[in-house]
Amino acid sequence: MIAIVALLAVVVSACGRSSGANNSGTTQLAVTTKAGTKPVDKVVWAVYRDVNSLDPIYAFDYPENTTDSLLYESLLRQGADGSVGPGLATLTYTNPTTLVFTLKSGVTFWDGNPLTTDDVVYSLNRNIDPALAGFYPAVFTRVQSIAATASNQVTITMKQADYWFPPEMASIPGMIVEKKFTQAQGSNYGTPAGKIMGTGAFKFQSFTPGVAVVIVRNDSYWNSAVKPLVREIDIKGAPNDASLTSALLTGGINGVYAQSLTTLDQLKGNKAVTLTYGPGWYTDAFIVSDLKGALGDVRVRQALSLALDRKGLIDAIYHGTALLPKWISNPGTFGYGKSVFQAAYNSSPDMTQDLAKAKQHVERADRHLHRSRRAQGGRRGDRHEGDAAFGLGQQLHQLLHRSQGQGRTRRLLHPQLRRLRGPRGAAGDVPHSGRLTELRRLRRPGEGSECGRPRQDLQHV
Repeated sequence: MIAIVALLAVVVSACGRSSGANNSGTTQLAVTTKAGTKPVDKVVWAVYRDVNSLDPIYAFDYPENTTDSLLYESLLRQGADGSVGPGLATLTYTNPTTLVFTLKSGVTFWDGNPLTTDDVVYSLNRNIDPALAGFYPAVFTRVQSIAATASNQVTITMKQADYWFPPEMASIPGMIVEKKFTQAQGSNYGTPAGKIMGTGAFKFQSFTPGVAVVIVRNDSYWNSAVKPLVREIDIKGAPNDASLTSALLTGGINGVYAQSLTTLDQLKGNKAVTLTYGPGWYTDAFIVSDLKGALGDVRVRQALSLALDRKGLIDAIYHGTALLPKWISNPGTFGYGKSVFQAAYNSSPDMTQDLAKAKQHVERADRHLHRSRRAQGGRRGDRHEGDAAFGLGQQLHQLLHRSQGQGRTRRLLHPQLRRLRGPRGAAGDVPHSGRLTELRRLRRPGEGSECGRPRQDLQHV
């Protein structure tokens, strides 16, 4: 399912109004909200868990990315519509493998020190320092060298042309820290025990685990065209939907980017909250990671895919705020060539449920396994490496046939497989190497403690 991000904001916080967009398609989703017009003393913004680190080389999830993007700036900058342009620097190419970043003049850190090429080279190299073990070395695998080539220029030479690399310089790997300050902090940098130094429009004030990361407006921000209206932003973890909802309704939290929120219907009907739908950047996927036994047969995997009622999942888990997928990549990620990608995406088929076709795949898999067993001289009752696949095919066949015959087409998953076994041998079970572990039944919201967290069930194979 392609997620749609719901921006929830309490009216009194002077945040954006509802765009009026619906979630029936990507063309009507908002990429941002209207700019505020009145000063606000403090905003409390929720993320789904506490922030772990304020060092950008360790930022790899929504809480850290949300916070760091307010504190640090990257060499290039990504707009709300996904487009990439100048940030702390402008980019030119000497040739396809030579990227020249020219730093903007007048950029300063919060402490007043100017941005230098040493800061840039140091920051980028931190991503690939094995002693630091950051999260982004893969971004730099095609980089041959990073060097200051002029007083205001840093040149990155690539081993080969890499179209993927420049946009990464508009994201977390391209964020710049102050070299001298970071070295002085040592291992405390970005932790609750230390401090940080960036160039952003907001600056660090405090980092208290279990409470919040507090950042305040940088009144000496180098870009005079940007004047934030909010004086202070507290970023705090809110891992529980119930407590998040209560805080939104009482004003304890002023905003959140919400995904698969179980209390969305409750918030929709409250006049104290505005809601704006925007394109999400992720897709929930049922990932088969072990191709031994039954799931080694592509027809069985196709049958499972065709048996999924994705529309039912969207209605039950996302409360309608998701789209039926066509690709693994969704339109929210189209940052360039949008018309080309969107046209191709629109012309692709939806991944809709088709029980009849799923049944055909299972029957073909069954016939193939029967032939394989006969060719190997198998006899009825013999334990066999293919028994698990054979048993899965039989159960899929029976369950699909039963669900079709009784008209139960609104289940979340057809079939709802709990334990898949092959034919039992004399010892009472199939060999371990031929056994599927388990496909747990998807819970509807309200069933069990993991409601609203579908990936724990979808990916368990």
